[in-house]
Amino acid sequence: MHEIKNGRYKYIPEHIGEGRTSQVFKGIDTTSNREVAIKRMKNREEARIESDIMKKVPKHPFLCEFIDCFEDQLYAYIVMGYMNGERLGFYKYGNIYPQNKAIEITLNILEGIEPFHKAGLLHCDLSPHNILLSKDQKTIQIIDFGCTVHKDMDGHFNGKPMIGTLGFYPPEQKMKGRSPLNDSTDLYSIACILLYLLNGKAPFFIEKACNQVKNPALQNVLRKATSYKKSDRYQSAHDLLMAISSLRKSM
Repeated sequence: MHEIKNGRYKYIPEHIGEGRTSQVFKGIDTTSNREVAIKRMKNREEARIESDIMKKVPKHPFLCEFIDCFEDQLYAYIVMGYMNGERLGFYKYGNIYPQNKAIEITLNILEGIEPFHKAGLLHCDLSPHNILLSKDQKTIQIIDFGCTVHKDMDGHFNGKPMIGTLGFYPPEQKMKGRSPLNDSTDLYSIACILLYLLNGKAPFFIEKACNQVKNPALQNVLRKATSYKKSDRYQSAHDLLMAISSLRKSM
């Protein structure tokens, strides 16, 4: 095993995840004998920005926990809580989930993103690739805050997030600051994740993806959540969560 930070952390050299500029390893914090996920990054400035964001993330079982950030030789490292699971999916195609299971997963994502939004944060890259599903499929964890932006004192989101994952980001993320972001930006992406779980593929064409949903009431909720205009969408995670929850009771 590799040792870093004077031996406090040890990790297996085979990575369990890989991003655009990083690799993630399963490791152990020797001070607490706790399993951790260790993100190794070459770009130290990106690591600093992401770790600063993670320090603001509220503690919640559905949100990845920040533990530590430091530099060791050529790399910067972010140490996070570890969950034994796999990514919900990858880019274009994935598994088709039963309707009830797809809704359960989506409700968990909304439960996690609600306190995230209340903390003044916007993820900006919610996709199946950035959601972990536990091995027993009973819980999720939202990960990867590299695109996250936060509100300033005036309530506007600071920073210019990267566009995100094709097929899951809303129109305003392509407009390079010409259209302000708000909470519905993430809610659009979460609705796209639900479409992905129901249809087994990324919703590149929203109208077509919604038409494939067999339940008319759920189809209407998804159409609203993925409206082109932000003002036509659900405006809070709580509102979308309640809309989906009420449908679940009648299914």
